[in-house]
Amino acid sequence: MRSLAVVLLFALAYAKHEKYNGWKSYYVGPASAEQLSSLGPLLDKYSVDVLSHPIVQREGVVLVAPKHQADFTKALEGLAINYKVHAEDVKAALDYDDTLIASKKARDLMRNGGKSLPYDNYQSLETINAYVIDIAARFPDTVTLVNPTNSFEGRPIYYLKISTTNFQDERKPVIFIDGGIHAREWISPPSVTWMIHKLTEDVTEPDLLENFDWIILPVVNPDGYVFTHTSVSLFDLIVILSQ
Repeated sequence: MRSLAVVLLFALAYAKHEKYNGWKSYYVGPASAEQLSSLGPLLDKYSVDVLSHPIVQREGVVLVAPKHQADFTKALEGLAINYKVHAEDVKAALDYDDTLIASKKARDLMRNGGKSLPYDNYQSLETINAYVIDIAARFPDTVTLVNPTNSFEGRPIYYLKISTTNFQDERKPVIFIDGGIHAREWISPPSVTWMIHKLTEDVTEPDLLENFDWIILPVVNPDGYVFTHTSVSLFDLIVILSQ
């Protein structure tokens, strides 16, 4: 079954991102507030997909459909806004990234059933949820799992309360940390789960627990997070085939 999973993982990696056939991505760098203000209407006019928003003196990354590329770059030149190509073929770049992700997950699946929390790869929602449930079960003296509500599509939203005093010491400041607000923020949930790891499994700075209480919510927007991962249901397949 796992050998089949490996084959399907790579097949799915190449099946995604068809909408980006022919698209290019660009670095766009407005040098002034005036250029930044002029850039906004262009993004709307040419239906540009913004990966990272530019600000004055800092480049952003935008994706542009084939039919708009010539007009978009001509408009940038007319406004003297600096730009350069980020990726000549967005779909090829995304396919390559998917292959790397699938390869790493396939190795994890073969080695440990894909059940460990990866920090050298992106984390699926299922993996994150399983992790916080497990942490609460293993560290009941300091960790409380809370499921205050479900998402619009019915996915549980979990956060952890971490405290050595069960939040009874009102002198201790409470620090709230979240991740995954925006759907394509794939890097922030692993940063948040790493914080959970350092406050529970690998406590190298105990003063963080002695002096503060913590509320940690790894994925604020589970529906969006899953959607960006599963145009073709890559992570769902991993979960099903690893059971």
